[in-house]
Amino acid sequence: MVRFVDALELLSYKGSRKLFETLQAHPKRQFSINELSKASGIPFATCWKLVGMFEKSQVIGVATIGKSRAVSYKESPFSARVAQIIRLTSKRLDIAHKEDAEWGLYGKRK
Repeated sequence: MVRFVDALELLSYKGSRKLFETLQAHPKRQFSINELSKASGIPFATCWKLVGMFEKSQVIGVATIGKSRAVSYKESPFSARVAQIIRLTSKRLDIAHKEDAEWGLYGKRK
């Protein structure tokens, strides 16, 4: 069973959401860590650390090619739970932005 808290903890690290969304957007592609860092817009060292965490959580598949590591998205119950959390939080953000647009700054209705 995949615990919600574990998936939420994985997303709590800076850059993890961008990294996951990049991998999920390109499920068939294999990235080197350098390519993944550039594609997701996060620093290389952060990407390297997150790849290790994602690998332990079975969100990604990692293959060694020579001295490089090829990273690709892996569909699993854990990655499905992470994707669910991202969908839920993005809906909440959309609602918050709509309320902000309606009420304006300092809670005054426009």
